[in-house]
Amino acid sequence: MPANEDCWYSDSWFKALGYQPDELPHDMEMFTNLLHPDDVEPVFANLEKTVNSDSDSFHADFRLRRKDGSYAWFGSAGMKITDEDVEDGVAIVGAQIDISERVEAKDRVEAAAVLARSTSARLKRLTENVAGAIFEFKIDAKGDVSFPYFTSGLPKLLGISSAILEQDANLAFLNVHVEDRLRVQEDIQESARTLDVFKIVYRLVHPKRGLLWLRASSTPIALPEGGVVWHGSLFDVTKEMHREKELEEMVWLPPSPVGIAMCQRCGRTRPR
Repeated sequence: MPANEDCWYSDSWFKALGYQPDELPHDMEMFTNLLHPDDVEPVFANLEKTVNSDSDSFHADFRLRRKDGSYAWFGSAGMKITDEDVEDGVAIVGAQIDISERVEAKDRVEAAAVLARSTSARLKRLTENVAGAIFEFKIDAKGDVSFPYFTSGLPKLLGISSAILEQDANLAFLNVHVEDRLRVQEDIQESARTLDVFKIVYRLVHPKRGLLWLRASSTPIALPEGGVVWHGSLFDVTKEMHREKELEEMVWLPPSPVGIAMCQRCGRTRPR
């Protein structure tokens, strides 16, 4: 649109940008100079489209430079008027509203969403490389159990598929050794009641790997709507348990009647 087109701006329009009404001229050139450089082309393209089309309405969101140098977002809505008294027979009358807070709020939401997606992806890469499993276990107010989140290591350790675990979380205890099953359930209920950290080492009969020792540790949090959710980890400690048992079962032979002497230089022992 030509810069010499007749324009009129209300006093409140100038004040919204920090100016007094008599500080700036009422023309299109002034408006163009205040527009953000990235918004000039789309705004005027939209104006031209409204003037030269059958559409009677004009809508645009753009940034205008305030007196302090900062930019504010404005939403503009107008109507095309055709009148014999108007030069070239066309005029656009409308209003502009400061929508900076709305745009900034939207930007914050979008930025938070991007950050959440990025953080989630990073956490997933990290947690999937953990030797054991990380999980979120929930008992709701009705007593129903579920795993809202778990890494791929959990079904592998439990000896069941991810689909089964998602369908029925109770099956997480399917392969627990029969002698440890009651103890595991009682410790979970106690942790839910006291909100103390849940820690336990128990046996599990894995369908492919046989008898395993697993160590579970998780922190409970009471939910506002009732129920408890635990965030924790599960690790295979079978090797550690075997080593511990071997140490306990080691037999120390009594010293020989003739005694034992050790050479300080070479560390060898010999009868004395």
